[in-house]
Amino acid sequence: MGTTSDGESEDSYPRGVSSVTSSDDDATETLEANNGQSDMGELFSFAGQNLDDASLVNLCGKELPGKYISCLDLSSNNIEGAALEQLTNLLKGSKHFQTLRLSDNAITDSYLPYLLPLFGTLSELDLSFNQISSSGIYALFEGRKDAGALMQCNLRVLNLKGNMLADDGAVLLAQALENDPGLNEALRHVDVSINAIEARGVEALLKASSSAHLETLALDDSRPDLASCVQQVAGSRVRKISLRCTAMNDDAACCLAQALALGFGTCQELDLRDNKQCLARGRTALQGVAKMKKGLVLHM
Repeated sequence: MGTTSDGESEDSYPRGVSSVTSSDDDATETLEANNGQSDMGELFSFAGQNLDDASLVNLCGKELPGKYISCLDLSSNNIEGAALEQLTNLLKGSKHFQTLRLSDNAITDSYLPYLLPLFGTLSELDLSFNQISSSGIYALFEGRKDAGALMQCNLRVLNLKGNMLADDGAVLLAQALENDPGLNEALRHVDVSINAIEARGVEALLKASSSAHLETLALDDSRPDLASCVQQVAGSRVRKISLRCTAMNDDAACCLAQALALGFGTCQELDLRDNKQCLARGRTALQGVAKMKKGLVLHM
């Protein structure tokens, strides 16, 4: 228990794949050793190669078929999403495929449903820094209902950081967590930082997380009235909640400290760094709770 004041930045959700092959020669040796069957699969990275949808269609038709892919990194390109249908058709039958990184592209709402067939095998989906709004969240999770696939979900990590969800998108995601049994059971790590989420969205996500199996929830750079959310934070069952840079002031910090002292939640780690308006009074109150409450770590 206690507090930390480290300034290191840390990811709010895990990254990585189970196996990475470093060269074409290694890949050939692996495939030959397994008579064409790879138990782990390989990482294929096309990050930062200025790919657009036409380029991705070309990859799906010529370079990727027959590969044993566990992780596909398409980050930092110009993909808008029209080619996601071809990508999904290529990958949806693969028993090896686990991780899809599409961060820092230009993916819009209407193309997200193309990804639905991957939810049964995909364990990590990174859609951070795209152009996804509440309409995309609605299309994605309502599509799961329409497909009758509520119980078919293996997705553990969902990164939606740096999009345009706002409160409406956060509420829709919270409703999906509450009403989609497959998602509720599988999902462990969610990052919705930098999405202009305010009090209504933060409250909805914290409330939904109490009945889900989330381990980490990142809400950094949100703008809630934290004084109205303290009961949900204090009562949360999420192992780690990150509320960095949320304009928390001394009054909100004192309210949070009181709620944590009286609450029965199971949160073990609370990241409150970069809240510049939380000064001596608020920090003292929170540090006092950290000393008193067994198993709670505060980052300040």
